[in-house]
Amino acid sequence: MSMGRTYSKKLQCEWISCNAISDEKLELILPPLNVCDMTGAIAFAKSVLPSVRDILVGCLVDGNIFESDVLYSSDDGKKWKAFSYRKFRSAP
Repeated sequence: MSMGRTYSKKLQCEWISCNAISDEKLELILPPLNVCDMTGAIAFAKSVLPSVRDILVGCLVDGNIFESDVLYSSDDGKKWKAFSYRKFRSAP
């Protein structure tokens, strides 16, 4: 789901798009220098993908490289943990 560059009260930041990578994994793409609220990111992800268990949050660098930096993860969908997660790849 691509929304361009839109501010979200729930996320408390701007966001560009989100992509369902699988039935349980969502990727949330933010503009550079934006960070989101963890509780807001989880609520947002659940509204888009109710079965979500992993949320990768990152930004676009130089317009086409996705740099993820946070992973929110849950084993049961109720208790969530945040992990620092660095990975670079071509943007979707």
